[in-house]
Amino acid sequence: MKKGHIKEKIYESLKDNYNLVFFILLIVAFSIRLYFFFLTKNQPLWWDEAEYLAKAKSIAFGIPATSWWIGRPILFSLIAALFFKLGIGEIGMRLLFVFLSSASILLTYLIGKELFNKKIALIASFVSTFFYLDLFYTSRLLVDMPQIFFILFSFYFLLKGYILGDNKKMLWFFIPVLTVGILLRFTVGIFLIIIFLFLFLTEGLKFIRNKNFWISGIIGFLVYLPYWIWSYLKFHSLNPFYVIFYVLGTATEERTTSAFSVFMEYIKYFPSYTGYILFFSFLIGLIILIFKFIISIDLVKKENSVKYKLLLLLWIVIPLVYFGFFVNHFEDRYIFMIFPAVFLILGYGIEKIQIFIEKFNKPLGIICILIILFYGAYQMYNQSNLLINDKLASYKDIKTAGIWIEKNSTIGDAVIAKALPMANYYTERETYPPQANLSSQLDFIEANNVKYLLISNWDRDPQWLLDYLSQDQSKFKPVYSAISDYKGQKTYAYVFSVN
Repeated sequence: MKKGHIKEKIYESLKDNYNLVFFILLIVAFSIRLYFFFLTKNQPLWWDEAEYLAKAKSIAFGIPATSWWIGRPILFSLIAALFFKLGIGEIGMRLLFVFLSSASILLTYLIGKELFNKKIALIASFVSTFFYLDLFYTSRLLVDMPQIFFILFSFYFLLKGYILGDNKKMLWFFIPVLTVGILLRFTVGIFLIIIFLFLFLTEGLKFIRNKNFWISGIIGFLVYLPYWIWSYLKFHSLNPFYVIFYVLGTATEERTTSAFSVFMEYIKYFPSYTGYILFFSFLIGLIILIFKFIISIDLVKKENSVKYKLLLLLWIVIPLVYFGFFVNHFEDRYIFMIFPAVFLILGYGIEKIQIFIEKFNKPLGIICILIILFYGAYQMYNQSNLLINDKLASYKDIKTAGIWIEKNSTIGDAVIAKALPMANYYTERETYPPQANLSSQLDFIEANNVKYLLISNWDRDPQWLLDYLSQDQSKFKPVYSAISDYKGQKTYAYVFSVN
């Protein structure tokens, strides 16, 4: 398509009021993310962030990545390594996250208008713009936010290439794009289960006979193949699911809480994701959607509107069941992938609220949904802003101390630190955790050319080590300290040289 035709198409698209409002919303969404980018671009890294990026530095520059856990997917670190090679490192990755997050809002709109209509798509995109999980994890170099982009992008190809059939060859990109997402975060594979279950329930095995699915699958396999080979070299297994089950197999761990109680934590926490006014809008939409699905379930293989309701329900229920019942731990970010569906149902609920109120007074209906949306957005933005600012300086002392060690050590020196990944990333030296006692620690130091010991109250160092340092410093000499005030409490990172 020629440049002039593209401009003409964009101009024609913006004549539609919904498209025009969405375009303005997208600018707002990008601006908010850019604001938080400038606010957080130099913030210290957290544990997982540092682990991914220490591996990236290792790939790019050959620094030791002693903090890297081999069970992690490698793609994120490979991408980050390229950014380090280009000289833009953390800053480049953070900017990439701004664009991926903004693109996810665009995809939410494009998908929503096909599944429902432009109004519901616009509402879902509006809520996504201010959603605290998205804003917070756009400012953290973790795989949580990018997974949403790849899930939505892959589904867009499925929607246009198969469900709607607008361009059948677009289906070729469905599995490859989703595979990239899986290589960033293994649990993205849950979405593949959702889609195949959705297709099976709505059309049986008909989709298997579609040659474009096979082409998509083959391309997806080729995308996965390099990782398969790498995982074989590391895990000595040709089973492509071995690593996934190894990483996700928390069911084999001793449970500290019942599966049902973890599931209920997600249910009880749900209003905290959006605030109560938007949560109740979602509940209204969910109740109406379930009711309409049940009364028309006999049309699930014939009517697209019924199929879409089933898809959204599966999109929410399957991840909730997995993370609630099979993962022995609650974290708000674990169910991040369900929220595009949640926000579409929320938009569906708000539309129904408007329709009901407009039966009595049309202007009042518009005023009510604007109050719901803007008050909800205000709550979510405040939540995001407070959370991002609250965590802005966390681990600052470890970053400062790590940079000092890097400048005052040479290649081949090693460091002992409980804050393993952060110390590894900032010192760019071999970094190891403290040993079980003084005797084994001294033996380890001698065998591994350890030059520095870093202790901090950001991570709980062994009590024997703290007790020893407070009584006897004959083996370790204090050489540097980084001290801060964090939320009214003293935080520190002390560096000791090994005598």
